[in-house]
Amino acid sequence: MRMMTRLVLAIAAIGCGSDTPTNPATTVTPGSVVAPAIGFSKRSLTADGITIPYQAWAPQNFDAARRWPIVVALAGSGERGSDGEKQTSVGMGPLVRAQPGFPAVVVFPQIPSDEAGRLAFDKAIYQIVSDVIRDYNGDADRVYLASLSYGGTESFTLLYGDPSPFAAFVSVASGICARCIQNGASLDVAHTLVGQKLKTFPIWMFQGDQDTASPVGNARGLRDAFLAAGSVTLKYTEYAGADHLIWDRVYGTPAVWDWLFAQRR
Repeated sequence: MRMMTRLVLAIAAIGCGSDTPTNPATTVTPGSVVAPAIGFSKRSLTADGITIPYQAWAPQNFDAARRWPIVVALAGSGERGSDGEKQTSVGMGPLVRAQPGFPAVVVFPQIPSDEAGRLAFDKAIYQIVSDVIRDYNGDADRVYLASLSYGGTESFTLLYGDPSPFAAFVSVASGICARCIQNGASLDVAHTLVGQKLKTFPIWMFQGDQDTASPVGNARGLRDAFLAAGSVTLKYTEYAGADHLIWDRVYGTPAVWDWLFAQRR
């Protein structure tokens, strides 16, 4: 708990903006890492002819002899693209810059802007996770998703397709994409499908009740579908009076990390 208290103090000054990262990242070829770099490393993976850029981050006390939990952080629609940088500018990126001793390896895949790229991303993400586990001595039973806004929506799609590589998911200010779950499905039907498929998977959802970017009705409908399916592993927290920009508040809550790192596949 002392570590988490320090974490909260360290990120207290982080804003909600998306300034371009100032610290440089090294560039490596996946599979070539002998001693992973401390901090950020630029990497990429190609799927269906489309290059998916991502960055991997290791804490300052990284020890290759130790098994490390892996946090996969997907950012919002404004951070989509191919520059390999924007996805580290919000949420988990500012957090680890402020807390270089954060107790996990964090992966920042960048979701492409177009639909073909998104579909390629859905295939690439599992290999990205595998590569990071191999190169950073990751604990395959402690791979987590911590995603915000559009990245959370994409995470629900990934988990609906195959949740097996992951141990738990923290969803921040996001719902689901009905057509991504099942083409032609209504939102209610998609909620039901997700609730049934993931009813035993540990998920903690956070939502602001004044969110218009990712409407609270989507999150509430998904919550209700999980409960109707009999889920006992869903946690749902709704912030009264809060809008879309709640991720710094969520990531500054020690109980979130205590819960997440306690989950195992």
